[in-house]
Amino acid sequence: EMKKSMEKGQEEMKDRMDKEQEEMKDRMDEGQEEMKKGQEEMKNQIQSHVEIKIGEIKIMSTVA
Repeated sequence: EMKKSMEKGQEEMKDRMDKEQEEMKDRMDEGQEEMKKGQEEMKNQIQSHVEIKIGEIKIMSTVA
């Protein structure tokens, strides 16, 4: 009886740990997704900044 009870307890613990691991993996995946979005946004901002600067340089060189 006690052995059965212990086995049941171990089984429940294993299930809980598996579930927690799964949730952690999901959170990590979400975090990576957020990071990718952030990097994409930064890339776009830098690109538009560079394009504006190039435009300014072209204008300056036609004035000179």
